[in-house]
Amino acid sequence: QVVGFSNSEAMALLVRTLASQGYRKFGYIGGTTARDTRGSQRRSGFQRTVEELGLGPGRMISFGVPPITMEQGGQAIVSLLERWPDTEVVLCVSDLSAFGAIMECTRRGMKVPRDIAIAGFGDYEISSICHPRITTINVDCYGIGRQAAARLLHALQSGEATGDEITLTGYKVVLRESTDRNGAPTA
Repeated sequence: QVVGFSNSEAMALLVRTLASQGYRKFGYIGGTTARDTRGSQRRSGFQRTVEELGLGPGRMISFGVPPITMEQGGQAIVSLLERWPDTEVVLCVSDLSAFGAIMECTRRGMKVPRDIAIAGFGDYEISSICHPRITTINVDCYGIGRQAAARLLHALQSGEATGDEITLTGYKVVLRESTDRNGAPTA
């Protein structure tokens, strides 16, 4: 029994949402290893979607062994912008790497989102309290836990194995200041 969401489709939704706001030159920051299946799926969703929308190939930087830290997010944004200085928006494998990227941009005198827009993934607490607040994907972790617990309790009470069933849960884009082209708070 598996309860969860499609990392690939969630990242694809983030790309489509930001493309609908006019962003065209997309970058991506993720890890250097395929051992992180969630990160690899997010990268795949990013790449597939920028190509489908005619915006790619995307500009991707792999930096460090997952999970990518805040410090590595800062280092990765520098590498990405040195290679592709006209990048408009960078999607990060997590909110932590996005926070690190934003802090490095701030240290370098860049304004987010005026000079570069940055988005994360996971809707961690840091994404809603930093400045600017980070656009992200909310994956309803508590809902996943509740559904998994309910399925486990049912299996224990009924004595029936649950098999190879997959239950997909929802996710949504949470738009915040880090990608707001108008500079107004959005969430």
